[in-house]
Amino acid sequence: MKKILILSVLLQALTLSAFAQDWAELARYQEANQALLAGEEDPSRVVFMGNSIFERWESTCPEFFAGSYVCRGISGQTTPQMLIRFKQDVVHLNPSVVVILGGTNDIAGNTGPSTLEMIEDNLSSMAEIATANGIKVVMCQLLPAYSYGWAPDVDPRQDIIDLNQWIKEYADAHGYPCVDFYTPMVNPFKALKVEYSVGDGVHPNEAGYAVMAPLVEAAIEQAMAGSSIATQTADDPDIEVWGGKSVIHVKTQAADHLSIYTPDGVCVAEYDLPAGISNLDMAPGTYLVKSLKSTRKIQVR
Repeated sequence: MKKILILSVLLQALTLSAFAQDWAELARYQEANQALLAGEEDPSRVVFMGNSIFERWESTCPEFFAGSYVCRGISGQTTPQMLIRFKQDVVHLNPSVVVILGGTNDIAGNTGPSTLEMIEDNLSSMAEIATANGIKVVMCQLLPAYSYGWAPDVDPRQDIIDLNQWIKEYADAHGYPCVDFYTPMVNPFKALKVEYSVGDGVHPNEAGYAVMAPLVEAAIEQAMAGSSIATQTADDPDIEVWGGKSVIHVKTQAADHLSIYTPDGVCVAEYDLPAGISNLDMAPGTYLVKSLKSTRKIQVR
């Protein structure tokens, strides 16, 4: 009995040691990545970067990932772990689009205490890395959860709502499609609907994934359609402008005046904008957006 106990302790120590050496689980998809890159280039490739919600999606509905969709979800992962492996498991695969879902395990404290600001920093960093590498971004709001079976002292309900609000605002500000998984799957108790849960109140069942699939596919289609994001000019660092779907997104540090022109020089709109984020409704097309200091060319879908 004593020998068995000692052996069990040693095995646990070895497991913890191995995890500590590969904290972000970079080894998990290395072989799959190599096999993928050895094949033909796929211009419509979409990588799903996330946690168990995505990992279970592939195992529950393998047909969903039978084409150009590539799952890179790892159960239990937090956003700092996802950020560490983002270049390996996303950027190096040369996808057209990345779908990002993360944060619920951070709220649960899987890798230690985490504030919402820390989660937001990690999510925005992944989006920035993708954009810098020419990859379109789809942001996902978290699914509802009343509690976590593995972290019974944590009440995640308000944190999920607050983080989802930030995700939506960040996506809108940067012209990224945002998938609302929360609204169609939440019940009056701010919990995952029973009919969409495997029974733990956190993970979707096949019916839940059937709700999620058309939502994320619509967002991917929107991202694929594309919009050009104007490059920030050195002479006007206090204003950011993006083209989106039927809207021009503007973020200003101070009040500014914007004039919007067609490519042939016809002024179609003028705005006196306060500091902050403004969303200007526009018909699809190409526009020249002039602030007090600079001009940008914007494509609205």
